[in-house]
Amino acid sequence: MQTKLDGLILSKTPYQERHLVGKLLLRSGKRVSVMFYGGQGGGKKMKVSGLELGHLIKLELAQGKRNQEMYSCKEWSVGWAHENIRTQHIAFWTMCFFLELVQLLSPEDGLHDSHRESDVSGRGLYAVLSNALAHMDKSLSDNEFDHLTEIMIFLGKILIEQGIFPERTHCALSGEEIRSGEALVLFSERGAFAKSHYAGSDQMSGSELWNLLGVIANQKYHQIKVLNVSGAGVIHAVLDYLCYQLQFQKKQFKTLPLLL
Repeated sequence: MQTKLDGLILSKTPYQERHLVGKLLLRSGKRVSVMFYGGQGGGKKMKVSGLELGHLIKLELAQGKRNQEMYSCKEWSVGWAHENIRTQHIAFWTMCFFLELVQLLSPEDGLHDSHRESDVSGRGLYAVLSNALAHMDKSLSDNEFDHLTEIMIFLGKILIEQGIFPERTHCALSGEEIRSGEALVLFSERGAFAKSHYAGSDQMSGSELWNLLGVIANQKYHQIKVLNVSGAGVIHAVLDYLCYQLQFQKKQFKTLPLLL
C-alpha cells in the first residue's frame, strides 16, 4: 500500500468534535477518503489544520486493510494554498463548483492495487483542477477575476480531458467546413457544431461558444486571460452539452444557482 501521497481537497466533513473526513483528488486523477484526526484544528494550542477546500495536502497514511474504504492519516502538511479565493465569495463558490464536478468525474483509488501507478488515464483531471485553482487565484491577485471566464475555461479544458470536445472544423449536418463568423448551433447529440441554416434555425447561439472553445483548445491554461463571455447563457450551453455527454444533471451541482 502506498502511504505517502498528496492531493487536492475536494470536500470535507466534520466528524465528532475535532476530527475531519476529507475527500482528496490524487495526482492519479482518482480520489480517496481520509480520516484526519484533529483535522478541525483548535485544542489547547489552537492549532490550525490547514485542511481547507482546494488546498494541496501532503500526507502520510497509516497502513490499512486491503478492502478499506477510508484511510487514516498519520501526518499531513499543506503543499500549496490559494491566497485570494477564500476572500472573495463568488470566487469561492466558483471553486466549489469545480470541486463538485471533479468529484463526480473522479473514480475511487485503491491504494493496495500493485498496478495502480501504471494507470495514467486520469492525470489530466488533476492537471485541469490544479491549473484552474492557480489561474483563478492569480486572476484575483491581478484584479482580472471574472467568474464566467474561469468557468468557461475550466469546462472547456474538462471537455478536452474527458475526450468529448465538440467537433469544430466541419458542419455536423452538411460536412462543410465551418468558417469564423458563421451562424452556428451546437448539437449535443452529434457532439459537434452545425451551420444554423441547415438546422432550420436563424440563431447564432453556438457561434460565441465556437469561438471561445477555439481559444481554450489552442492555448495553455496560464496563457488565457479574460474571455469576452457575453453572459450566463453561454455557460449554460456548454454545461448542457457536458451533462448530455456524461449523463449528469445540472441540478446535481449545489453551487451552480449561486453562480448563474
